[in-house]
Amino acid sequence: IESRQDSPGELVAAESAYRAALAVAQELEMRPLAAYCRLGLGLLLARAGQPAMADEQMSAANAMAGEMDIQLLRPA
Repeated sequence: IESRQDSPGELVAAESAYRAALAVAQELEMRPLAAYCRLGLGLLLARAGQPAMADEQMSAANAMAGEMDIQLLRPA
């Protein structure tokens, strides 16, 4: 198993990109995409050592998926 350390700058850039994508998805009412953005953001925040914020985003993603009756696929 390979272990990769993300630099703080990479994590900040990735979080910013996820939040921007989420804002666009919400503006365009693309709920499935918004759910995936929240899932990705949650996984990123978990990797960044922010479990409370990660749980919040992943819970929101799962709630949205349940409302839309879809299953979110997590990256391998």
